[in-house]
Amino acid sequence: MPGGDTSTAASPNVILGYWDARGVAEALRCLLTYCNVKFTEKVYTEMPQWQKDEHALGLPFPNLPYFIDSRSGLKLTQSNAILQHVGRSHGLVGKTPEQMAEVEVLVNLAFDMLMILSRVIIAPPDKYPRLYAEFAKNTVPAWLDQLETYLGTKEWLVGTLSTADFVIYDRLSVLNRYLPGCVDARAVLKAYAERFRTLPRVCDYLASAAHRERCVFGAPVTNWNFSEAQGAHA
Repeated sequence: MPGGDTSTAASPNVILGYWDARGVAEALRCLLTYCNVKFTEKVYTEMPQWQKDEHALGLPFPNLPYFIDSRSGLKLTQSNAILQHVGRSHGLVGKTPEQMAEVEVLVNLAFDMLMILSRVIIAPPDKYPRLYAEFAKNTVPAWLDQLETYLGTKEWLVGTLSTADFVIYDRLSVLNRYLPGCVDARAVLKAYAERFRTLPRVCDYLASAAHRERCVFGAPVTNWNFSEAQGAHA
């Protein structure tokens, strides 16, 4: 999709800046949409675009993604910090201190999942087969076993819908494409993913071109990439 600004609604107060990729920002886009937060996307397709803005936006710690709220003046970076700020503002970080702690664990787990997958995807071609085999045979089944046990008979991961569900769903959807059917083969996780996809506004976002046309990874990668519109490709 072309670089520039795209908006989910008129007169947005929030700007979300990130690469033209799903990456660590897709769950943020989905969460903002679910919470009915009007926002504009600043989409970066090339490094010079970001370098031009990096020190011009007044970000205390310049990085991508960034979140700017023009009403409050709040400027945030770090995807998990943005996620949790939006979640707290809409009652989606757990109802008790215990739930809030569990949400934090799951949010950080989801970040680790994407980082570990990224290391496999960008591995040199001579190392990729070994890393892929280890990832597919051991790493992913362990994650799925743990999440399936943790979810159990609950509707949502900590009992009530939270930011953890947005990031864990995103990772499960990516893994289910990278290792086709690995999530769908597990009834508990498949049903959980289907519940998430039918949430109000989430279902519309996941069906939108904005979601479907974005690749999981932005920078050219040798081993694997995926978009809902194009399917799997290198």
